[in-house]
Amino acid sequence: MHDDDARLLRLVRDIADGVHVDWDETATMAAETGEEAFFAALRDVAHLVWFHRAQQLAAGVAPDASAPSELGRRKPAPASPPGRASGDGGRASAPRPGGGVASADGVISRWTHLELRQKLGEGVFGEVFLAWDPKLEREVALKLMRGGSWSGAMSGSLAPHLLQEARHLARIRHANVVTVYGAEFAEGKVGLWMEYIRGETLEQVLGVRGPFGAREAALVGVDLCRALTAVHRAGLVHRDVKAKNAMREEGGRIVLMDFGAGIESVAHGQSMPGAPAGTPVYLAPEIFQGRRASPQSDLYSLGVLLYHLVSGSFPAEGETLRDIALVHERGAARVLREERPDLPDAFLRAVEKTLARDPQDRYTSAGQLEHALAAALT
Repeated sequence: MHDDDARLLRLVRDIADGVHVDWDETATMAAETGEEAFFAALRDVAHLVWFHRAQQLAAGVAPDASAPSELGRRKPAPASPPGRASGDGGRASAPRPGGGVASADGVISRWTHLELRQKLGEGVFGEVFLAWDPKLEREVALKLMRGGSWSGAMSGSLAPHLLQEARHLARIRHANVVTVYGAEFAEGKVGLWMEYIRGETLEQVLGVRGPFGAREAALVGVDLCRALTAVHRAGLVHRDVKAKNAMREEGGRIVLMDFGAGIESVAHGQSMPGAPAGTPVYLAPEIFQGRRASPQSDLYSLGVLLYHLVSGSFPAEGETLRDIALVHERGAARVLREERPDLPDAFLRAVEKTLARDPQDRYTSAGQLEHALAAALT
């Protein structure tokens, strides 16, 4: 087989299997062979694969590889009750899973040493419970990763990778990042337990109160910049910064939560850094190009969050993944200055720089963005 044919075959297989594709490299291949149109068509096929997997997620079926968890425009999810835990998938459910009956001491089930007391929510990949940790003598939120079609791999080499990812999170100690207490593999599931936050997500606050003012949004942004600084210093990328994954605790503390996108991408065979994960309307343009997630892509997502808080909308929306990708490819994302021309110029400049299409045109660190947002407060 000719070398070009072999490379093309590998590319097609990678697209079919949902494996990360370096589209910068394929652009070089297209230029070498003079088949730019053909490779552009393959890229369209890759977007269709993404969309198919997103449809599987929407139907509650675990796909063969990780796919973004939400499409562009969607109906607002019903508000979860106060005291939401990380990773509940935005869907409240009955307090007792499976109709189980609590014991006299309020325990509905046990997992390792943890006493499960209430089911807080669930998503495609797992369930979240309010639990009691007798070792710490405190309430915790427990996220149990569901096995599904990949449960057989959990007893092999997959569980150690999941645990390693989860334990990286446990090293982070910062007031604006949810504290992870531990992670374990037991009963065919990987579990991650963390502090239980009583409060509301920023999405819930926005839904009740309407768009934020520039000052309030900037204060939220400063706290989330500090959270991302801690995450990035630990060598991690959050990959799913959004209003549903940031909480305002009773008392006002802003807490970045739910690092599940990274962990779940490992669980579903997409452990490489460029694997698609996260929520499409928050994803940076380079992620749609198949490039690896980075601190700059987290900053872009934070920029989308700030845009959303003050406008109630998103810079790039669409009915499908392809729609959103096309908005980015055409440079047609909406500009906040046109949505909210009444906001202070310093705040608008900070958000617009964070949402730059080219990662090199964004702030180089969360600390730089924090400085710009702090300056907008004066």
